[in-house]
Amino acid sequence: MVYLHYPEIIDNVVAEILQREKNKLTFKPIVNEDIIKEVREKIYRNFIIYVDANDNGIDKIDSKEVTGVPTTLWAKVAKMNPMWWD
Repeated sequence: MVYLHYPEIIDNVVAEILQREKNKLTFKPIVNEDIIKEVREKIYRNFIIYVDANDNGIDKIDSKEVTGVPTTLWAKVAKMNPMWWD
């Protein structure tokens, strides 16, 4: 829902990454609304849709296994918790 209702989050993240990495780039990146829109769409198609489906108990999207996605919301939250010995 955050992704859907606050698309400017992606804009800010892309801008921050470009700002942080600009000294390492050998070219001047072109950033405009079309490129940001394409980045948002790729993030949705390759990440958000699978994490959301996995979280909601859906096994397949367009005959592609959702379980093949290397992350879930549960896994992200679990990584934030301390280990049992900590």
